[in-house]
Amino acid sequence: MRSTSKLPIVCLVALFVAGSASAAVNVTLEAVGVDVVATVTGTANLTDLTYEDSGNFGGGGLSSSAGSFLVGTGEFDIYSLLPSIPFGPGGNFTSDSNTGSALGVFFYTTITTLLVPADYASGESLNATSTFNNKTIADIGATPGSYVWNWGTGANADSVTLTVVPESNTYAALAGIFALACVAMRRRK
Repeated sequence: MRSTSKLPIVCLVALFVAGSASAAVNVTLEAVGVDVVATVTGTANLTDLTYEDSGNFGGGGLSSSAGSFLVGTGEFDIYSLLPSIPFGPGGNFTSDSNTGSALGVFFYTTITTLLVPADYASGESLNATSTFNNKTIADIGATPGSYVWNWGTGANADSVTLTVVPESNTYAALAGIFALACVAMRRRK
């Protein structure tokens, strides 16, 4: 019989490590039904960024080839952020519906910038969505994977992580190929 006395200690360590992770902005771009939805969660630390300007946008959009996305809607402040990180070969797309305050990474004049809701204070919760109707990840030209924009140092270090989730039929195709390879290998034996 296997002892499980270490299980509670492992769970406590996992909770501590998960709870001590630094704050960050997480953006997920994924197919939901027949649409693509971009979702923002998390918090940002603006301490080591330089304020550049402000603006207002009526809705979200993206250009994977320019490494730009904006999720949500409304007024935003613009902070310096480098480098530009393209996340696919796609062109420009405007979202069909949006919720929450604007957040994004955007190529602005000559620099890549971080856009946060107007008058955002470091550590405030960020929540927004933008929906691209009747689109797939392939339609918008985004390449599945994780893309990270980092800034700051020490206690002020922070990041935005964009995760482009592969479409479920991609997983199904890969699983099918793997299953066929396994069957072929068994037959050879």
